[in-house]
Amino acid sequence: MRKRLLSWVLLFALALSLLPMGTLAAEETQSWQEAYREYIQSDLENTAGSGYLDGAKEETRYFLFDVNEDSIPELWINYSTSAYGKRLCSYANRQVQVQNVAYGELSYIPGQSLVFTSGGHMGYFWDTVYHLENGNFKIAEEGLIKIVDNNGYEVSENEYRYTWNNQVVDKSTYESKLGAAFDTLQAVNPPQDGGLTYQEVLNALNTSKTPPETLYRQMINIRQVLTKSGQYRNFQRIIWPMYVDTGQNMLAMHLWILMEMA
Repeated sequence: MRKRLLSWVLLFALALSLLPMGTLAAEETQSWQEAYREYIQSDLENTAGSGYLDGAKEETRYFLFDVNEDSIPELWINYSTSAYGKRLCSYANRQVQVQNVAYGELSYIPGQSLVFTSGGHMGYFWDTVYHLENGNFKIAEEGLIKIVDNNGYEVSENEYRYTWNNQVVDKSTYESKLGAAFDTLQAVNPPQDGGLTYQEVLNALNTSKTPPETLYRQMINIRQVLTKSGQYRNFQRIIWPMYVDTGQNMLAMHLWILMEMA
């Protein structure tokens, strides 16, 4: 009896040791995956509101990319509705850092920490180069092309107004400065479909899930062993829920070995 009691005490202790720390107490810090997941969900809810939440989930696209090649990706959120804008996100200082982008499509140069957005609205077109510094995106260079007059009417091409870093320039100078700030020949663009859907990006950032095919093979093997030994009911009642909830692939295996030793 004492041996059986001791085995169950050890069993419980091992179970606790194998559980992720987040299931026992709040983690001191978040991983970048968790931080991005929380931001994606909260920003969508705050931006779209309850009235258009389902539509926004279907239409918004997410793109993970590593512009500075530090193995922690940056995040581009492309809301389909222009009023929502776009988000250029990075992870630093244990939280998501956000640069709001009104209009534009994304391209970037891997390894150079450079991101470029280009787009326009109602006769104004922006070309903006961002540099990732200390985990934050900062505007390095910015150009504006205005193709309308002060009353909002489009003007002829020779009347387009060009400014670079708030300085009026001619077309040739504008194009030269833009080319020097961002080499489009080295640039990488998001996939043609825009990236991941809302659910796809949440799944990609969820590190606790076991791949379905792996889980299936593991559980078939475990079930065969436990059924033969007559202990499958105890496994089903106590250990299996922990195994599923935590996604710890080896948890059930270790616990069963300890039970066999009892």
